[in-house]
Amino acid sequence: MVKQVLFKAVFSWLIVFLPISSCTDKENDTGSESTPTDNTPSSITPRGSIDISGIESLDTLWIEPSKFEAMKGKDLNFQFFIINQDILTLHGWSGKSKDYNGRPANIELLNGKKSNKKLGPKTYLSSLRISKKDIDGVIDSIKASHKAVLFAPNVTYSPTTKNRYISYKIFLSNMEPNKQSDPSFRKFTDKTGYELNPSPPRSFVEE
Repeated sequence: MVKQVLFKAVFSWLIVFLPISSCTDKENDTGSESTPTDNTPSSITPRGSIDISGIESLDTLWIEPSKFEAMKGKDLNFQFFIINQDILTLHGWSGKSKDYNGRPANIELLNGKKSNKKLGPKTYLSSLRISKKDIDGVIDSIKASHKAVLFAPNVTYSPTTKNRYISYKIFLSNMEPNKQSDPSFRKFTDKTGYELNPSPPRSFVEE
């Protein structure tokens, strides 16, 4: 009696399982061998993406004094802009963020020589800001002999989170920017005491 019940249970299970298995095989049969899909984040390359692994060191950025002077009396908010896989620069807009959505940048910084500051892991490429008061302070320091306003990259980090942030110290140069590098370029420049800071401002330890 027990054997009959057991046999009926096994037979009933086979009747249910076999059609399901057959349907599943039919659905998976595409006429060719299937290729597994790797959906890990590292394997997904979004359309239009670019590999910036070539950006090992940050460039010293610059702008002509006359173009910077045109920003007098304005707040400036900067965003990082990737030109290609090994060139990173900054573009800036005046006014509040809601005012510059979709319109061309007011100022585009040019790339000079490579600095000794590295773009490493756990680094925020956050917005950078300089107030109109500080802009006016830089402009008041510009002399006729200055050929460029320089933006020297600086890297700080949070002792708590170990995350890194990029800021730029502002100098005034008497030399052509593309003929100088960091830190030697400082021999030919004047300090302004101003800088582009992450927005909102952060004050962490300098690397």
